[in-house]
Amino acid sequence: MSDSIFRKDGTAQGVAKQRLIESLAKADKRVIYDPYAEKFVLGAGIIKLMGHKLSVWITQKFAAGFHEHLISRTRFIDDLLEKSTANEVEQYVILGAGYDLRAHRLNLPSTLKIFVVAKR
Repeated sequence: MSDSIFRKDGTAQGVAKQRLIESLAKADKRVIYDPYAEKFVLGAGIIKLMGHKLSVWITQKFAAGFHEHLISRTRFIDDLLEKSTANEVEQYVILGAGYDLRAHRLNLPSTLKIFVVAKR
């Protein structure tokens, strides 16, 4: 079990799963969109089959507020990064990145230097 994908990156998968769930909401209702999240979530097909509402409901049964917390946190950081790059910030350091794909899913300036620092 020590080589299990769940043991190595359970937290990163959990966060990616919530981004996947939010991405399943209708475009005019979702808070964030991550077209890459499904690539990092085991069982993504099942979550997609269940859809946004059922997946959020199930998440609420296990940890009330968890989905909303992660999605609002993601949106806050996304907005902060986009605002900062508009003010000519030149670099962005991601600590403990997991499956953070902001560099790909946000429309960031090509001149922005992004550093990912993650424990291996």
